[in-house]
Amino acid sequence: MMAPMISRAVSALAALLLLGSFLASQSFTLVGMLAQSDGGIVGRIESRTVRSVDAGDGAPIYFTTIRINGTDLATGEPRSVDVVFAGGFVDKTHGTFNASAPAADETRVGRHVLAFHKHTENIAGGLAGNLLTGARAGLFTTFESRKGATIVQGRGRGHAVTRNVKLQDLRARVREILERPSPPR
Repeated sequence: MMAPMISRAVSALAALLLLGSFLASQSFTLVGMLAQSDGGIVGRIESRTVRSVDAGDGAPIYFTTIRINGTDLATGEPRSVDVVFAGGFVDKTHGTFNASAPAADETRVGRHVLAFHKHTENIAGGLAGNLLTGARAGLFTTFESRKGATIVQGRGRGHAVTRNVKLQDLRARVREILERPSPPR
């Protein structure tokens, strides 16, 4: 009786990890990232919590939620958004690593980031929330230049932000993309 339950738990976890790996390996242009997300939040990570959900077979699946207080990427309006991604540890023995998740240091409290997110009604086990778009591909570090400008740190080819860019310039580019007429279907 226990073997089928373990088998289903391993299958559910394997499917979740495969999906995460696929999303993490995808190449996202800025246009593609905006098309796949509800938007972006730029700000400071205020909290990080990890919780488990039951995917229906009794085996826990772990998710990390980071609360980012800052501004909307497109409009600059003040916002606070909880962003969820797969993986994390509740304590030293309860949790899971996820190859597609950002590293723990990338999501530590106090870190300044840009996160693209997409609201999802059922991430797993009935958990609803703003899923980090493209797994780790949707998270970027920001920092202040010596002249006081906020810089979004680029991550190279295949990422929505390829090179370091001033936040004000990225916002202008995002607004330009979002204001384009949609192509006819």
